Amino acid sequence: MKTLDFLAVIIVHFVIKAISIESVDHQTNHVKALDTFINGPEIFRVRSWAEEIGNRFKEHEEHVVHRAELLKSFADVKSESRNGSAIVDKVSSAFHDLLERRVDAAENIMRRAEELANEKSTVPSNYMFNTSKVSGIFLILFEGSVH
Repeated sequence: MKTLDFLAVIIVHFVIKAISIESVDHQTNHVKALDTFINGPEIFRVRSWAEEIGNRFKEHEEHVVHRAELLKSFADVKSESRNGSAIVDKVSSAFHDLLERRVDAAENIMRRAEELANEKSTVPSNYMFNTSKVSGIFLILFEGSVH
């Protein structure tokens, strides 16, 4: 159903309800003006209102949503079936490797700290430890504490 037709149906529905409430013959429970409304010139006025509202919605959509650009950006989207177990296995393996690298890094830090403790040497206050396995992360050791 087109937007304008949908809006016309909604507006007609509410107008009919409003007319029906005021046009009910309480003795027969018959809606007097309903047939005249549906077949009369008022329906064209309601359709005109629906078109005007629809046009304003469309202008708003073009201004805010930029539908053409949005549809163009999703033009090459494809849907394909994936094996969920294979995805979970791949993520699990990657996470396992990450944790192993972190354990290795922690063990290296521990060994170096033990070496320095056995040598009874003091660590310079500006000492920096850079691990090549995790780029961009620096552990700065200040007088035996890790920051």
